[in-house]
Amino acid sequence: MILKRFIVLCIVLTLVVTIVSFWGCERVDPTGPQSSENSAPVLRQQYVLESCDQWANYCSGNYCVYNNLWGENAGPQCIYATSTTNWYVTSTQSGSGVKTYPNSSREMGDENVTIGSLTSCTSTMNTSGPGNGDYCTAWDIWAPEEVMIWINKYGNVSPWGSYVETASIGGTTWDVYKNGYPGFVAQSNRNSMTVNIKAILDYCVSKGWLSSSGVIEKIQGGFEISSTDGQERTFTMNSYSVSYSTGGGTTTTTSGGGGGSNSIVVRARGTNGSEHINLTVGGSQIGSWTLSTSMSNYTISTNNTGDINVCFDNDGSDRDVQVDYIEVNGQRRQAEDQSYNTGVWQDGSCGGEYSEWLHCNGCIDFGDVSGGGGTTTTTAASTSTTTTSGGGGSNSIIVRAHGTNGSEHINLTVGGSQIGSWTLSTSMSNYTVSTNNTGDINVCFDNDGSDRDVQVDYIEVNGQRRQAEDQSYNTGVWQDGSCGGEYSEWLHCNGCIDFGDVSGGGGTTTTTAASTSTTTTSATTTTTSGGGGETCSPVDASISAPFTQNGAGEYCWTATSCNYINSWNLSSLTINGENFTNKWASSSNLPAKINGNWYIHYEGNYNWSHFELR
Repeated sequence: MILKRFIVLCIVLTLVVTIVSFWGCERVDPTGPQSSENSAPVLRQQYVLESCDQWANYCSGNYCVYNNLWGENAGPQCIYATSTTNWYVTSTQSGSGVKTYPNSSREMGDENVTIGSLTSCTSTMNTSGPGNGDYCTAWDIWAPEEVMIWINKYGNVSPWGSYVETASIGGTTWDVYKNGYPGFVAQSNRNSMTVNIKAILDYCVSKGWLSSSGVIEKIQGGFEISSTDGQERTFTMNSYSVSYSTGGGTTTTTSGGGGGSNSIVVRARGTNGSEHINLTVGGSQIGSWTLSTSMSNYTISTNNTGDINVCFDNDGSDRDVQVDYIEVNGQRRQAEDQSYNTGVWQDGSCGGEYSEWLHCNGCIDFGDVSGGGGTTTTTAASTSTTTTSGGGGSNSIIVRAHGTNGSEHINLTVGGSQIGSWTLSTSMSNYTVSTNNTGDINVCFDNDGSDRDVQVDYIEVNGQRRQAEDQSYNTGVWQDGSCGGEYSEWLHCNGCIDFGDVSGGGGTTTTTAASTSTTTTSATTTTTSGGGGETCSPVDASISAPFTQNGAGEYCWTATSCNYINSWNLSSLTINGENFTNKWASSSNLPAKINGNWYIHYEGNYNWSHFELR
């Protein structure tokens, strides 16, 4: 009996020791990264995204993380993210050309932040990567055109484009490159850095490469990976952040949340950049902003009712406020149409009527939220219309432009004959002409001065839009130390932008609808006889390089030549029926033409959807 008890006791003790040893030892997650020379760092194993899918992504708040295997012939890549700003990828790539761009992205497309409205913008990235292969650590900024910033490069990689200059920008010395987009390369490699994004964007604006009115859609940071020498390598984002401020331009929700039942937009600017305004509805202050010197939108949503007043409250010797208009639930009320203005300087004192200006502390009364009092208009933009050549003409041309001073003068020629002439305001406005003339269309600036410049947004010819920045002939932009260049909205000198022939020859035509309203016709695909691929219809335009399309919509284009195509954030892109969604491809890899054309079918769901033909 004693022997039996002793044996049982031994068995029990053995089991207890085994259990304690099992739970007391560190447990290794078999799915986590294992130790090796190139192993992934051990991050927290509770992943919000763990995927080897080509387009795997995860968003939280206004940040997203993307796996993003967008390049041609990309090899396998898996992403393991503990958050949108803390992740690593294991990637196996070979050959040349960018294959993947795993990244963290600060999404800004819904915030309506323009370059000109920024008072500060910085981004900080902390990374680690292998000491071999071909890759770079880079920011990719969409404003809305692309700007790239490289802080780390290994192996056989270099920016796309030609060297422009070496410049000190935002406290860092950069080698600057430019071709299709600006590229900035730090002169020494680093894994961690804070970059002054505003300084980079302002530099691009000063060169005429970007517009100060350009809306920033996203600021991404990550790794452009071309090759890992066929070996699995690990690339890690330890942390990523973007911080920016504008001239007080914010979106505010008041009175019970839920956005409020009344949406109010105030469009205003200051002459100094330190002016302060507040917005009252029914006697209660519901918004307060410090203005920038650029005309900007300040938006608020409220359930308040009653009179709407925009008030200037920090007048000084060099401070004045210009209020362009307000919009109440989509209805525009121009400041110059309002009879109550206690802040305008008129007849030797403060107070008057029918003016955009607040020179003194005071208010413009825009009437009741419901529309009582004040004056409401629904004009989408300032417009000037001219008719030439009798009977209205068969060709309608719209020029959208503004001046920096307000005294700039432009003229419009078609086929060498002047058919329109206008003095610009400082607000972006439409100038319309109707003509029977044919031939090349030129928009020309003819009264340059030290404080005068012209920005041409686009022209529309019989409803088809041609962006100024897509045109290769511009004799008025200041580029590379002299007047004359290409692909810019700006005319800094007396000179012209050539938009090509009225019929569409030359220049670059897009069919994007105006920013205030978008209407698209769905394209359909048609299989050609004989198995020669698929076309799309109706054809919106015949496009030629360089051509860029950004934004949501569905289009069908034809093209006859290019060096390459590229796209991202599209739901679908087919060329003659073959899938090229979110891929880069050279012309040699495109399908055979159908009747001498490539039929390009574009489908985008986002403001940051993008396609380019070069």
